[in-house]
Amino acid sequence: ASPRVTLDTVGYVSTDDTIIARRARRLLAAPPSVTIGAKDGALALAGHAPAAWGDSARERAGWIPGVRSVEFAVTPEAAAAAVARQELDALSRTISTRRIAFVRDVELAGGAEAVLDQLAGEAARAASLATTAGVGIDWTAVGTNDDPGSDTINAHLRALRARWLADALASHGVSGVHTAADGDEEALQARQRGAFLRMRIDGAAH
Repeated sequence: ASPRVTLDTVGYVSTDDTIIARRARRLLAAPPSVTIGAKDGALALAGHAPAAWGDSARERAGWIPGVRSVEFAVTPEAAAAAVARQELDALSRTISTRRIAFVRDVELAGGAEAVLDQLAGEAARAASLATTAGVGIDWTAVGTNDDPGSDTINAHLRALRARWLADALASHGVSGVHTAADGDEEALQARQRGAFLRMRIDGAAH
């Protein structure tokens, strides 16, 4: 008997979602900051881009072969930067309230690991926002103490805790963290065995 031959034919203009998304990226000349997805012919565009590109793409997206509907959620870049800066300002206030507590020296108190994980996640988010906002961030790890010991011992403890926090953050992927200078005013006022991260926003990206 002759073998049975089955032809699987696909139209010249494919309506496969992956191909539609690729076609849209190519035809719209979408920048990397724009995400494009398609599901059952519904095209979804998100992210941020120059306003002129957004205006043009919004008009043209519905004409792409295979596209049945368009969800357009691309933010103009200037607006995206402003929104990112607002979130960054709020995050800087939150980050400074995260306190890593120590029992003694750099022996962590209960719950400190969870605070460190939260802090590292917020710092990573802040770095991403800074890129969108077009600004830079300076990180400073600050060690604190509550001991009534000598100035020399207390200064050593503060430096030890600041270095511990900087190293711990580096192991969580947050690099470039400086340690506070001796005599840092916030460090002297804290009156607790701990460490925290100070975030300063620069006007221009590094």
